[in-house]
Amino acid sequence: MSFGHKYYAEIKEVQATVYELCDKLSGLQSVLDKKISKIYHDIERTPELDADQSYIILRDLKETLAYRRVVKDELKLLQPVRYLFSANEETLETQFNRAVRYSYDIREALNAQITIEEVFEALNV
Repeated sequence: MSFGHKYYAEIKEVQATVYELCDKLSGLQSVLDKKISKIYHDIERTPELDADQSYIILRDLKETLAYRRVVKDELKLLQPVRYLFSANEETLETQFNRAVRYSYDIREALNAQITIEEVFEALNV
């Protein structure tokens, strides 16, 4: 396999992983937002809270807010990577496909049947 094919496949794999993770984190953030909203609504609906109830609600709210903060931060850190992939996806694919066609034409015209690994081996690289 050529280095170009290898690295193109790796880039596409990382891209898919980043997209999948961003979607997963966005969904998780939405779930946590709903949980926070539910806690607030529970507070509003309860006429009076005793110390034990207040402690439980406060603990749940604090924990959920911490989880949301971590998810939101991770999503924020992944956004530039996702943007890089999405902004350049078509260009990369077009240029790679053009290079593959050109490579095929050249190899056919010159009857080049050896691989880059064979060249490295022959030249002790």
